Formats: sequence, C-alpha cells, structure tokens
Amino acid sequence: MAALSGHECAQVPNGAGYCDNLVRVISPTDNNVIKVGGVIVATLNKGQVHEFRLQDSAVIEGSSAVLVARYLKGQTVTSPAISDPSVGSA
Repeated sequence: MAALSGHECAQVPNGAGYCDNLVRVISPTDNNVIKVGGVIVATLNKGQVHEFRLQDSAVIEGSSAVLVARYLKGQTVTSPAISDPSVGSA
C-alpha cells in the first residue's frame, strides 16, 4: 500500500527556475524504520516523509514497504551544469 500525491510544477529547491511533474512519497504505515546504508535515519508514521541528499549509491530499506523517488535540482541552482528537475523511482 502506498499513498502518493503529485505537483503540477514543483521547484527543487523552492524558488529555483524550471519545474517538472514530481511525486511525493508517503509512508503507508506507522513506525516504519528507514535505513540508508544500514544506518537508521528516521522512523516514519503513516503520512510522514523523509528527504535527504545522497552523493553516492546506497541501500535504502524500510521495516515495512517503502517507495523511493529521486529528485534532481532545478537548472538555475545547478548552473553552469545543464539539468532540469526530474523524478525517477529507485
């Protein structure tokens, strides 16, 4: 079970130029222990979200079902590198 919501034109981070259709991931259960690279980073209840920056690959786990989505920053934040906000499942 998962609860998802969308956004017509989200900016990552808020106020950055250019936008895309993004998805927000919400924990479907209470007491969902989230680990990144084997380290507990959060305990989420139903409807809560945890966001973090990831520089390298890592194993992301939950004590119950989880859905992971990645977001790319808007181009005006990453300039001169070329990018555009985007979301993809991991």
